[in-house]
Amino acid sequence: MENWLDRVVARPLIGIQTLPDVTRSMLVQVLSPVLTQHHGNVDVSLGLAGIVEFKLVNGFTLRLTPTDVIVQFDYKTTWESSAGKLKTPVVPEVRPYTELLTQALSITSAVVGAMLASSGGSQTSVARVGIVAIADLDPDNLVPGVDLLTTHLGAPWRQRRLAAANATLLANLDEDNEHVERCHHGLVFDQAQPENGLKLTLDWQRAYLPTLPEPRKRFQGELDACRDRALAYFQKIGEGELFDDAAD
Repeated sequence: MENWLDRVVARPLIGIQTLPDVTRSMLVQVLSPVLTQHHGNVDVSLGLAGIVEFKLVNGFTLRLTPTDVIVQFDYKTTWESSAGKLKTPVVPEVRPYTELLTQALSITSAVVGAMLASSGGSQTSVARVGIVAIADLDPDNLVPGVDLLTTHLGAPWRQRRLAAANATLLANLDEDNEHVERCHHGLVFDQAQPENGLKLTLDWQRAYLPTLPEPRKRFQGELDACRDRALAYFQKIGEGELFDDAAD
C-alpha cells in the first residue's frame, strides 16, 4: 500500500539517543571514511558544546551531539541567473518520503554501527529511536486524517476548522517491560498566511527502559522494527483510522 506521505512534500529525520563511550574527535576519524565511501565528499564542521556536523552531497546532514545521532534531509533551493534578469529560484524535484527514509535509515545504521564497533563501543548505550516525518501540506487539500484532526481541535468552538494553530500533542501508543512507544504530533498553520501552508510533524519514538539490551547485536533489528511501526502509525494518522478507533 502506498504511504500517503509519498504524495506530499515530506522529509525524514532520524534521531537516536545514544551515549557513546568514545570522544567526538575519535568519531570524526571513524565516521569520515565510512560516509565518504558511501556518499562521496563530506564537509565536516565542529561546533560548540561538542556538536559535530557532516554535510553530505545528497541533501542529508548527520549531526552528532553529546547525546544524540541525528540524520535529516532537506531540499536545497538553488538560484539561476541569466544576463539582464533577476535570479530565480530552482526548486528540486520532490522525492517520495519512503525513499528518503530508506536512505536516512541506511546512514543511521552505518553511523551507529560504526560507533558500536569502535574502540570500547560495547559500552555504548541506545536509549531511544525516533523516526520523524515533516510534511508541508495544502490546507485546502488535506488528507482525511489531518482534516479530522484540525476539525477535532476546533470542536470546542463549534468551528469546522481553527483559524490558526501552533500545537504539539504527545500521546503514548504502546508499552511493554522493555520500552514505551509514543508520538509527538506538531501542527502549525495560520489561515491569515495561506502561502505558508500547514506544517505537520509526526515524531514517533521508541524509548527504552532504560536502554536497549545488547545494542551491538540488536540495534539493526530494532531500527527495522521501529521503521515498520512508525510508518504504520503515520499511515493510520493520514487515513483517519485514529478517529475510527476513538469512536469504537
